Amino acid sequence: MKGKEGVILIAALVVGVLGGFGGGIAATQLWHPERLRAQRFVIADREGVERASFELHDGRAALFLRDDSSKLRAALGVEANGMTELTFSDEWGKPRAKLSQETNGFTALELSDENGKVRTALELAGSDTGLELRDHNGMRRAALELDNDDGQIALRDVKGNARVLIAAKEDGNPAGGVGLLDGNGKGRVVITVSAEGTPTVFVRDQDGHVLGKLP
Repeated sequence: MKGKEGVILIAALVVGVLGGFGGGIAATQLWHPERLRAQRFVIADREGVERASFELHDGRAALFLRDDSSKLRAALGVEANGMTELTFSDEWGKPRAKLSQETNGFTALELSDENGKVRTALELAGSDTGLELRDHNGMRRAALELDNDDGQIALRDVKGNARVLIAAKEDGNPAGGVGLLDGNGKGRVVITVSAEGTPTVFVRDQDGHVLGKLP
């Protein structure tokens, strides 16, 4: 009997091993998807805190990344029409930096303060590019623009009115100049330099009449 029991035990082990091996093969054959479809995937840490998610909602595909407190810190999203945004948030969940591109290729980088006001904006539209600096109210106070290789710097007052303009042209006459404007946008003092290098200074009144000229 002991010999028969040993044979039976060995046979049982062999069957178990073969069964497990066969089950593994069957599982591999059954679980070999070329595509895994879902509307939301979530990645959590060992404590169960959600750290990342990839989801599709109202036609927008988005990737969200969170810190160990599950606060949103970065998000990458693509709208149904192709518009793309990459956003970075601070520890309070407020967006502080956003890089976006519209369907027409217009690209912008915006930096915001703790109150959500955009303070710095860098934009690219076709061959034109510009940098804007804004105050705490969101008003444009300084701008650097490059339009088809013609450059311009503008300084504005608290109302957004340009008060100082500096321009340089790639091919033009005058080739460059500086303008001092009043609160109504009227150029009161204009300094230009011609393509030949000749400087000229104009002083005008509020109606645009020339009060003085040098030379």
